[in-house]
Parts: sequence; C-alpha cells; structure tokens
Amino acid sequence: MPPEIGPLSLTFEDRLRALGWFVDRRELHSVSVTIDQNAVTLAARKRGDESVDKIEVRLSEAEMALLCRDARRRRGNGLARAGGRPSRLNALRQGQRRNLPLSRWVDETQVLSYQELLRAIGFDLDRWKARSFRLDEFESGIILRVDTANGGLGVQQVIPLSKEELRTRIAHSIRRRGHQRPASTIPATATA
Repeated sequence: MPPEIGPLSLTFEDRLRALGWFVDRRELHSVSVTIDQNAVTLAARKRGDESVDKIEVRLSEAEMALLCRDARRRRGNGLARAGGRPSRLNALRQGQRRNLPLSRWVDETQVLSYQELLRAIGFDLDRWKARSFRLDEFESGIILRVDTANGGLGVQQVIPLSKEELRTRIAHSIRRRGHQRPASTIPATATA
C-alpha cells in the first residue's frame, strides 16, 4: 500500500517525479532506483566524477512522503516550466519550426530531465498495479524489474526500455498531462 501525505495517497508517479527532481538538482546520472515495501533506495553517479562509486541514498516512507510534499508545493508555480520548456505552439505560430511529431519536437528542443523520465515510468507502474520495482539505467536504456499482484499471486516481469522507447513514453506523458483550458475560456453552449 502506498504511503500517504495527509489524506492523499502517494502513487509511483508522485514518488518517481519527486526522485527525478532530486536527481536533476544534484546533477546525477546512471541511476538505479528500488522501491520495495515503501522503502526507497536510489544509487547514482555525480556528473563528471566517474571515478567515484555510486552515491547511495536510502529514504524511509516518511522521508519519501516529505520529498513528495515538497514536490507538490513546487507544482503550479510556473517557474521551472516557463524557463525549462519552450512553447511548441509559439514556435509553430512564429514559423520557427515546422510541424513535427511531439516526440521529435521534444528531442530537438530540450534536454530531457530525470523528473520527466521517472514520472512517465511511474505512471506505467501505477497502471500496471505494481507492488515494487527496480530500475537500472544503462547507456543503451533502462531495465525495469516489476513485481505486480495478479489475482493475489506475485508476478515478476523484466522490461527492457531502449532510449527511443523512453522518449516515446515521455512524449506520451507530456501529451497526456497537456494544458487544460480554464473553464472561463470554454465557449458556452447555446441554450434553447
């Protein structure tokens, strides 16, 4: 059962998004993440320091809940999004870019963050009803080992994800979240 922040239950997407931000802020790479029975283990290397062994961080359920709470507080402030993600619509309107599929647009215009990557994987873990998982990053992509509950029986799956597949998942994640129009700008339907 996932940990909670007050009345809100934490999903894998919540936890991995917060961990991704943690990794990005510390400029880490070559990430390994394990969440098993709500305990989190993160191992990674510092960018530019390949000679040192991986740094390992262990987070308890309460520490993970605090990290997620801080992540929720950062949402919606617009600071990171405005500076970090160029507007595809504005570029198309101004003729700066031709109309490309979203996945190509993402590849050409921005460096993808661990926050986006881990969030997309977290969504899949929630959809698969995972109980625990282990993620190991390699140069060619990611190996994901997932333990799911299937009718009360534990099922383990090993899922290799190439860099191309990861880009596709991130693009789907961005597209799925989208920007919803405020209710005040949605045209009212004519009443009889």
